[in-house]
Amino acid sequence: MFLIYQIKVGLCLIAFYLLWKLLLSRETFHRFNRVALLTVMVLALVLPWIKLSLDAPASVASRMVVLDEIFVGPTGAAQPHRNASSWTVMGVMTVVYFIGMTLVLVWLLHSQWNLHRLLKTGRKEHLPDGINLHVLPGELSPFSYFKHIVISEQDYRDNSREIIIHEQAHIALRHSWDVLFVGLVTVFQWWNPAAWLLGRELRQVHEYEADMAVLNQGVDVKQYQLLLIRKSVGNQ
Repeated sequence: MFLIYQIKVGLCLIAFYLLWKLLLSRETFHRFNRVALLTVMVLALVLPWIKLSLDAPASVASRMVVLDEIFVGPTGAAQPHRNASSWTVMGVMTVVYFIGMTLVLVWLLHSQWNLHRLLKTGRKEHLPDGINLHVLPGELSPFSYFKHIVISEQDYRDNSREIIIHEQAHIALRHSWDVLFVGLVTVFQWWNPAAWLLGRELRQVHEYEADMAVLNQGVDVKQYQLLLIRKSVGNQ
């Protein structure tokens, strides 16, 4: 059953997130952290499909509790009222789940539509490797999206080199594909805080990877630190 599968995926994500926070969140091997986060999300989707069967006496097997029976109820025909009630609960849960999934999917598609509209505004320049630079008026935080970099006029005048190197690193490392994958996971696991938290951890690792790429290009460390502080809290 689809809903049972989603619950199993959710439990896996929660377990993996707790292990991540306990064991790996303070590590500074950013490439390894990125691979680890993506791997645990893929494992959470795959593991519920794997069934392990162990031979055991009937007396032991009869005492085991199956997750499907907790939500669906016993499979026997001796308790029709309990089965009917359980299926009613499952029906309500299924409707609520798909309503939530639809809302999150609509929000994600709306964000993508707004992003494509934004890319059609402002001044456009072409960078090496087929990257398009979009310089927009007003205040906005710089970001990249596949082969596109968006930056404000002020940042383009004051700190264009460091910011463009940072966003080019995101593009070279294919971070947009990670974000797209995480977006799909959160659509299917919208009810699960662990899915959103793992996505936030992955985006943070992306920033660390891009920062390292900037410093490897010879940018002054202290000046770059001041730039990051200004972008976070303002000039003051």
